[in-house]
Amino acid sequence: MEATQIFVIQSPHVYLTVQFDASTGLTREQMVKVTGGINLTPEAVAKAEKGYAAQTENPKTGKN
Repeated sequence: MEATQIFVIQSPHVYLTVQFDASTGLTREQMVKVTGGINLTPEAVAKAEKGYAAQTENPKTGKN
């Protein structure tokens, strides 16, 4: 299966990967337009950032 992936950065640690199957028939320009219309709410970005921080935190010190 051929596919195109486009990355959308929402914050330094939060990004989306949007994958389009070749069978969609969309041009790269159309894929970029569709992907450009995707937005995460500030709450979703904050929740993802919190999850990232929890994954990178040192359990002994509680710091990154």
